[in-house]
Amino acid sequence: MKLALSAVFFIASVLMQAQAGKHFTFRNTPVFSKDFSEVARYSDFWLVLFGHRRIAADIVFIQTLQYYGSIHEDEISAGAKAERREGFGTGLVRYDKLFSYALRTARLDRNFEYAVTFTAAALAWVQKRENEAIALLTDAIDYWDGQKMTVPVFYQSSLYLSAIAVTKEKGIAEATEYMEKAVTYPDCPDMVKNILGEIYFRAKDYKNAVRVLEMNLDSREPNYRRKAIEKLEKIHELLISGQQRS
Repeated sequence: MKLALSAVFFIASVLMQAQAGKHFTFRNTPVFSKDFSEVARYSDFWLVLFGHRRIAADIVFIQTLQYYGSIHEDEISAGAKAERREGFGTGLVRYDKLFSYALRTARLDRNFEYAVTFTAAALAWVQKRENEAIALLTDAIDYWDGQKMTVPVFYQSSLYLSAIAVTKEKGIAEATEYMEKAVTYPDCPDMVKNILGEIYFRAKDYKNAVRVLEMNLDSREPNYRRKAIEKLEKIHELLISGQQRS
């Protein structure tokens, strides 16, 4: 009985995909391709085969966040001490598998730009692994370039690639122009806003630091809300003490 129901569900899924294909153009990494097979797991294959690419990618991205939000004892950088709350968004833990998680998500759903930009930002500006970030962004951008789209796609990925490349070649300060463009997007990862705010703070450009950090006051991620509040309070203290000395 279960086998019969599975067969019916599979046939219905295939027919639904065929019907949808008459009205929409789906562009994604083919299931039976080297790009897909070198990153996908067994569970991914079946979900994609049944027409659930987006669900498969969402599941892997959730796993990525869980992995990146946890302390892994065997991946703590030499000499670093990390408390549990300090795992997410810090460079204390190496997160050796972050790139493979990111590439798997990207190739499961080629439309999932947020997953690409989020993990690229983490790799480049938190983990200091610019080469992996560039490889991830290049993989995403090259795919869409190969589709010969009439409308440009993956705007943010191009900005991130430019910012990371400039960071690597010239330094972080020169990359702020591209990061400023990135934070104007509604779906820009809060991590990038936090990083840009920190750049301005360290440069003692408190006006711009406040402007960017305030963007994270309503962040859905408590950690970034907390960081924004703490940094804004610190800026306020610095400004007050500076006024008193003058």
